Amino acid sequence: MTGTDFRKIRLYSVPLNHRGITGRLLSEAIKHIQWPDYSGMMYIAPTPRKIRDAQKKFHELVKNPYIPPAFFTLKQISKHFFDIKLPGRWLPRLLTPLLISGISGRGIGYSSILSDLMKELKQRHPSKGMPLIHQELTEIFRKLGIPDDALKRLSEAMEIFEKYQAAVSGADFYDDEDILSYSSSVAARLLDRFPVLIADGFCDMTTSEENLFGELARKAESTLISVPRDGGLSAVSDGLVDYLSSNFDLAEEYLE
Repeated sequence: MTGTDFRKIRLYSVPLNHRGITGRLLSEAIKHIQWPDYSGMMYIAPTPRKIRDAQKKFHELVKNPYIPPAFFTLKQISKHFFDIKLPGRWLPRLLTPLLISGISGRGIGYSSILSDLMKELKQRHPSKGMPLIHQELTEIFRKLGIPDDALKRLSEAMEIFEKYQAAVSGADFYDDEDILSYSSSVAARLLDRFPVLIADGFCDMTTSEENLFGELARKAESTLISVPRDGGLSAVSDGLVDYLSSNFDLAEEYLE
């Protein structure tokens, strides 16, 4: 998403020891929707466990029977969009180290480390191909005076990534990072306007996650988000808050 969307987002900054923020967000969202149909609510969170806890909390707050909201992690909703459009075939994450091992001729341990590094690079730089990332990292290493042996290892890793991506794309497969990036490009076409989006407990988002969240927020009439901002986490969560304030009309409330 580019530019600023002046649709307001209400941000709740919460300390780590704060209890009850999920219930507060759900209770606030419920006010915007007529019982018993809550399908116009979407709740997203960083982990499946937090999703399960939120589903239990929602059930405590609303009388039966009701039509529930949509509950997703960003990974889950990206896979949902992918399954609707089916631009290719899904490559399960467990297979990535095996493919890298086959390409590189190295063991699974080393290939798993490379797989994790590639995941971060693809999510942090979704609009850049591996050759461009390789070039930019090489320039940074040289400017910092990184020893040649480290630069050589970087080049070897990036060449493996390029071969991996060429093999996967050539066979019409999408790994989880490709799916996350793809989903933000189709979300606007797949979603109708809906009343309320809740984003609960994110202290950081990768660029791919920000892109998808932005598309969801642009479709929501109202967005509520909680961000842990306490102690050492503030240095991490400040980046997310900067993204929100740069792209939306942000109203922030600090909770104790």
